[in-house]
Amino acid sequence: MLSAESYRRLSMQMQVKEFDPFANNRTETAGTSTMPQDFNDDPHLDVCQNIEFGLRVQYDRSPGLTDTQCIFALDSAKVAIKQQLGYAKNERVNVLPGTEGIIDWCVSIGQERIGDASDLTLKEYVARMEKIKRSVKGHSEAGPRGYREFIREYV
Repeated sequence: MLSAESYRRLSMQMQVKEFDPFANNRTETAGTSTMPQDFNDDPHLDVCQNIEFGLRVQYDRSPGLTDTQCIFALDSAKVAIKQQLGYAKNERVNVLPGTEGIIDWCVSIGQERIGDASDLTLKEYVARMEKIKRSVKGHSEAGPRGYREFIREYV
């Protein structure tokens, strides 16, 4: 698992471009609130970028990592971060071989960002992971690593 400091060093080494992976004007329901599907309207865009940076690192480190495994890992990470914060005690965190890095990354970002100065809640963080998961699903139509090919141009 990368520490927050390691993440900062890695992010300085990689140039992050402006991007709009969810370019449409739909809104998606996330619990009782409506979350904009358009990435540019997201008040926690930086959180999404933090998560995607970790996904990019994991795709680059694991040439066999597929979008299907990434989707599975994001679902597991949602349970794992809830457990870290004292919830979801009766749920299992299912881990496929090779997906540990994604789960660890998402948990570490959640621990760092939930409740910080941006007032990000657990519910909002989980909604960002779900938003990214929908993007992974959509881009996986381009192939087993379609999402990796998509984000490598932006993150």
